[in-house]
Amino acid sequence: MALRVLVKGAVNLPAMDRGGTSDPYAKLIYSGKTFQTKTIKKALNPTWNESFEFTVKAPVPGDAALLIRVYDKDFIGKDELIGKVDLLLKEIKKQGYNIDGKYPLVDEDGKPTSGSISLAVQFDDPEREFGEDEADGAEGATEDGNEDEDDEDVEMDDEEDGGGETTTADGGRRRGRSRRRHAAAARKATRRKQRRDDMVTKFPDKELDFQVRVHIIEARRLVSKFQPLDPVVSVFVGNQSRQSRVVQDTDQPYWDEMFFFELKMKPVDIFDQMMRIHVDHSRTFRKNARIGLFELDLGTIYIEDDHAFVHKWLLLTNPAIASQDAKGFLKVSLVVLGPGDPAVQLPQLVMDDQVDIESNLLRPTGAQLQQGVLQVKVFRAEDVPRMDVGFFSGLKSLFTRRKEEIDLVDPYVEISFAGKKARTDYHKENANPEFNQKINLGIRVPSMCERIRVRIIDRDSGLGAINRDDIVGTRYIPLSHISVPGDEGFLPHFGPAYVNLYGAPRKFDITDEYDYLNEGKMEGAAYRGRVLLEIGTTIGPMKGTEPVETLTSDEMVQVVPFLRRRKFVVHAVFFGASMVSEKDGVVEFELSVGNYGNQLDGAAMLQPSTTQALTPTYNGNYYYYMSWNERKPCCRITCQWEDVTHRLEALSVLANTCGRLASGIKRVKELLDFEASAKQCASAVIQVLNVLLDDLAPQNTIQPPDRKSHTTTKLDLKLYEVRKAVMSAVIREATELRDNATDVGEALEKCDELLSRLKALVYEAQNSFPDIVIWMLSSKKRIAFVRIPAYKLLFSKRALARGNLCGECVTVNLKYHGKKGESAKSPQLPAQLRVKMWLGLAEDESDWNKSHELGSIAVFAETYENQSKMPLIGWKDAVGRPNWTGSLGKVSMPREAFKEPDGWTWGGAWDAVPPHSYSGNRDSDIDSFQDDIFEYQMRAPGVNWARSESTFGDVGGNINKEIENLENIEAPPNWQWIDSEWGVDINRAVDEEGWEYTVDDILSGYNPSERVYHLTRRRRWLRSRQKTTKDEKEAEKAQMKAFEMWEYARVFRAEAKYHFKARTFDMARRRRWIRKLVAGPSAGPAHFEFEHKKDIYIESPRMSLVFDQPYSYELRAYVYQARGIRSGDESGMSDAYCRVSFQHRSLQTRVISETVMPTWDETLVFDNLHLCEDPRQMLKNPPEVVVEIFDKDTIAKDDFLGRVGSPVFVHANAGVQPALQWYTIKHLSEESGQLLAAFHLIATSENPAIKMQQLPKPPQTREKKYIVPSGIRPEMQRYRIEMLTWGIRDMKRFQALTIGNPAVQLECCGEIKATEPIEDMKKNPNFQKSTLVFESIYLPKKKIYCPPLNIGVVDHRSFGRKPLVGLHCVRNLERYQYSSALSPPPMSTPKEAREKGKTFSPEAADEPVAVVAEIDPDKKDEEKFDWWSKYYASIGNASAALKVGDYSSTTRIES
Repeated sequence: MALRVLVKGAVNLPAMDRGGTSDPYAKLIYSGKTFQTKTIKKALNPTWNESFEFTVKAPVPGDAALLIRVYDKDFIGKDELIGKVDLLLKEIKKQGYNIDGKYPLVDEDGKPTSGSISLAVQFDDPEREFGEDEADGAEGATEDGNEDEDDEDVEMDDEEDGGGETTTADGGRRRGRSRRRHAAAARKATRRKQRRDDMVTKFPDKELDFQVRVHIIEARRLVSKFQPLDPVVSVFVGNQSRQSRVVQDTDQPYWDEMFFFELKMKPVDIFDQMMRIHVDHSRTFRKNARIGLFELDLGTIYIEDDHAFVHKWLLLTNPAIASQDAKGFLKVSLVVLGPGDPAVQLPQLVMDDQVDIESNLLRPTGAQLQQGVLQVKVFRAEDVPRMDVGFFSGLKSLFTRRKEEIDLVDPYVEISFAGKKARTDYHKENANPEFNQKINLGIRVPSMCERIRVRIIDRDSGLGAINRDDIVGTRYIPLSHISVPGDEGFLPHFGPAYVNLYGAPRKFDITDEYDYLNEGKMEGAAYRGRVLLEIGTTIGPMKGTEPVETLTSDEMVQVVPFLRRRKFVVHAVFFGASMVSEKDGVVEFELSVGNYGNQLDGAAMLQPSTTQALTPTYNGNYYYYMSWNERKPCCRITCQWEDVTHRLEALSVLANTCGRLASGIKRVKELLDFEASAKQCASAVIQVLNVLLDDLAPQNTIQPPDRKSHTTTKLDLKLYEVRKAVMSAVIREATELRDNATDVGEALEKCDELLSRLKALVYEAQNSFPDIVIWMLSSKKRIAFVRIPAYKLLFSKRALARGNLCGECVTVNLKYHGKKGESAKSPQLPAQLRVKMWLGLAEDESDWNKSHELGSIAVFAETYENQSKMPLIGWKDAVGRPNWTGSLGKVSMPREAFKEPDGWTWGGAWDAVPPHSYSGNRDSDIDSFQDDIFEYQMRAPGVNWARSESTFGDVGGNINKEIENLENIEAPPNWQWIDSEWGVDINRAVDEEGWEYTVDDILSGYNPSERVYHLTRRRRWLRSRQKTTKDEKEAEKAQMKAFEMWEYARVFRAEAKYHFKARTFDMARRRRWIRKLVAGPSAGPAHFEFEHKKDIYIESPRMSLVFDQPYSYELRAYVYQARGIRSGDESGMSDAYCRVSFQHRSLQTRVISETVMPTWDETLVFDNLHLCEDPRQMLKNPPEVVVEIFDKDTIAKDDFLGRVGSPVFVHANAGVQPALQWYTIKHLSEESGQLLAAFHLIATSENPAIKMQQLPKPPQTREKKYIVPSGIRPEMQRYRIEMLTWGIRDMKRFQALTIGNPAVQLECCGEIKATEPIEDMKKNPNFQKSTLVFESIYLPKKKIYCPPLNIGVVDHRSFGRKPLVGLHCVRNLERYQYSSALSPPPMSTPKEAREKGKTFSPEAADEPVAVVAEIDPDKKDEEKFDWWSKYYASIGNASAALKVGDYSSTTRIES
């Protein structure tokens, strides 16, 4: 027996230290054995999340208890007791052997404290596992199920012990044990029957009120011939029924729904009343749609403790099928309450596969779960990272005077499934241990648990142990990926194959900032090693099998063929990096796969896997970008892994087939949305099906495993059979659909179903190839990352088997690792990359070299010449760094120290080239620009400002002595002034004259209010200018040549920001030199060696994809409107604006105030874009535009409302216009509205050598904003909207205050109408005047563009406050729009409505009524209609209408 305890945390602990805090830790004691959690410093609400396990010996005493003590850690003196709690094991048994909740702490005297501790305790009792619990479940199934079920349980026990047929010496003892268990089961059944009778007799013999509560939580392992499954749960109690929502496309649905049944019956009848729980496939209501069911009587529930089954699993069966095999598992809580019974408090859900849920199972009579053994062979592990700090090993090397290279990790592997776990032996100081052990776990088949957890753990012990054992990495293997349930399925099998583990970035110190990533609860950001496993399953009891066994020599030999490795190459070209969040330090990007390419850890050979470290450049609006110009950095990694290309190619085939089918379905839906003809839609559907059938043709689809070319496993063969069976069915149904389809809508629904079935096949559990990871590094710290699965980049000679991203230029968004990436406090993207990647065998690398039609790969050595400025002398040797260094200035790299690598030769002499900063000017690639300059004044203490002279400089305080007054400033070459004169910027934190003050601009910041002690002040002057020529690139290059390629900074620093124009206070400059390398026939990996601090520093040469001249483009972002956006203000509205970012440029729209449905109607023009991409290649994977929506705040920082990422529409012809589309706005992972926009990227020159064409600008508004041009903007029609509001009901409190004076506010297309507020909600909750009318409003003709109608409730409060207390958005008005030529829609009469439970009296109606009528501009409304006539006409009661007029097309809007 085992007692498992999860110590989650504690809350509201008393403060034991003087500072008002405590340093708490928890101590657990049972039967003389003690465990202790780690200490959380200075915390009153600590979180531990640590698990412990006690061994419980039978028999268990009645007073056996688990003791929990919480202490305050004192480093001087004895630790103080904060609180304690004791849990009796018999109480844990009564609560179902599993408890989870908060338990109050008491002090030494037993007095309650303010604190409580959260625990989850699980007590594993073998007698309960095979006897008591399952007997309980049987009793719930049928009235006489007790005896049968007890017999069955005893038979299972007999099988485990050898049964009555055994001939061993102890056979008599076993038969005796079996008879004793029969007797125990009979006694238990008698007790339960007696308890049931006692329950009935305590109630009077009359009808009483009972309540039944059913909490439907989740289901697992549902088995059905229907694929994909859309399960729904129906609950029947007496003549009442309830139904859950439908969960689509899953066999593991999650509901979390509560149902209530009110019954009035006699107690003897209520106890015999049956409860039936059905799980059905919702897409069909045929007789055979049943997946499984469970039945039990209410008396079985009532005699339980607290009259409830809490978080129990029900084994589902299907009586219509002869076999009683399990059809799945359903997790529920069932409660029956009678008169005077207190309501049971259901504990919080624990969503963890590692809880022993198999011992918490109810099953009906006749249903059987077979015993089985899950066998996991653990052969070896690789690349386990260092986990210990190495402090003590450093002391050892200090005293012994020799340096030892040891692996500071003591790993072992832990396997956990269904609440049971076992571990291998640990290997001391070994990063690549060989375990060669087999772990055996007893399970039930089929199992309701979904995942097998694989963990590598570092054992901490001895003098150097600081914490408990550390988790290195975690990987979950889904059971559904390695087994298939049902008659034609197979038991879990896996490997031999490596399992890759991911977690936190390696830090090699005692801090644990991101260690929670190693637990597998969030996406791991870094590679943490791998384990070679083989998983198998056998049917039958474990008998005498040991939990951990040593593998035999034959078993170890069988895995040898799976260890063969091949050489792979990974390539990446970085075309651009925009929206870079790190702006203060140097930034570089690292490409890695496993440990290969990892530059910070030093675990693999150094390779050219990083870009050059550069300081990001400001884009003139908000973001920063990397200025790589026409030399795009390249990375190349050579690595060796097992050849699993046959698995990855099969995965790519399925993924590409699903992708093409999804694209086709989306295209047909767009045709329907834009009201294309039926012929066009039908033709598009036929084309989609033809493409699908072509992809599934034998020559294109997945191929059978080839045992001669690859090492195959049993799972490979089984998985191929499953996939072929599904694809054969899809081919058959798709062919029938193509030949017989008559309705486009039905055909689309069937295509969606086929897509879901194919998507269910896109997985590969035995993918041992690690993911490719791109990291953004800043100052040698890992900032953000993106993980790309290897199959998406893998090259294959078969087109459909090639990864969809292989050799393609794609846009990827980086994300922060850990909780920061999911926090609303960090909504900004770390960076957006435009990158081209390729992965393949080394023998196929020629395909990558052929893919560069425009640019050419260049390999060159790079070094920087550094100089410092000396007073009175000028520029001389550098001070503070060597004269020749790398880009970071740390290692001396003189040109003569570069030696030719083996197999390489120099391709020319050293050449000075333009620095990366030369294209970093704020006015680069921009036609118009607002220039600024700061005017500075200084004074002595007590001197007036009027006597101070003005000097002019930049925002950093660099004074330009050549500027004496603003009138003498001339526009730069190729520019002219737009404004006639300079103007003071007062739209900042300044005084009325634009001044801001400070004591000293270096020691303190500026303040808008003047003080006596202020000695410096400044103000900003602005003046706009525009470009007169397009040849700014050539002008800059000529200017750089005149400056001899130097770039300048104030001082030498690693994160210094350089500029190519010298300034007064610049004391440092550097110049970039490169020398080309040419590879020979026998060229190997190239690197250079330099001496650095008595050690050897290795530097890889730089690789670049060099373009002669970029293409010219112009992007037009048509931002029309948004709907349903988040509210950013307390009023419930937002002052919304959009910031549109593309490549290294960003622009923003104007602000639309006080709305959640802003209409910007604005065109943002990004002209003079220079991109090194061919327009023809962009058509397949166009660049992505990022639109971020913000709420403008005048005081605080603007609130982030959501983000949209969309590929642009690429076309060389500006006359081909895109169509506006609705894009979903995402805030973190949640939807927060929709944006109506379009993005058009136009190639202004099809050849880089041709001068770009000038495109006509869109029409402008008075504010000089471009509007969305006709042809793109929606075509409008004039309408009239009428709404009748009766009153307001059931309004909840808002901001702790009741709703007293509400009014209804109607918003559509930026126009707002509101009712008069209700004077007193308590006296009369109806409106005095209930009509809201938009006499004339313009709405789009096409239904896809129809704007939303926002119905809001505003409460009028004191001090003029009018908060929005409720909002309903009618997203589509098209359903309420009827032309006068149409016949009235079928409506219910008032009598029919009353029969359906609807009330239409003015006093009781709580639904607003709206009329959307099309206005004929030639027909005037000559008659006046009263609202009662319109209302009764809208509900179909013509006799009650006095004058109906032409409003027969009215309908109701429910809100």
